[in-house]
Amino acid sequence: MSKPEISHPDIIYILCTSEAYQQASRQGQFTTESLISEGFIHASPAHQLNRVANAYFPEQAELLLLSIAVDALQPELRWEASTNGELYPHLYGPLNLEAVIQTDAFTRQSHGAFEITVP
Repeated sequence: MSKPEISHPDIIYILCTSEAYQQASRQGQFTTESLISEGFIHASPAHQLNRVANAYFPEQAELLLLSIAVDALQPELRWEASTNGELYPHLYGPLNLEAVIQTDAFTRQSHGAFEITVP
């Protein structure tokens, strides 16, 4: 099996609720339950956002898209294969908020799915 190839972008993305981002703003860093349970925070490149949003946030009507500058990250970033063979960026530590360069809100469309476009 050949290893999947990806060009590592300068910007990666994290999807979250506005409540989670507000809590991060109060704490000064963004963390998730996966950081405790799996050891990393899940992130995505742009082309995976719609799949991730619709698969992992089925109950949410609105999500925030955090655009993250890779060169401003403090935690270690690793690109690792998922069970489907695609590479995903994983942050091995809390996200420093200085790396978040933009936030955009997206609502679920009338047909029931998120359609997230990178600004």
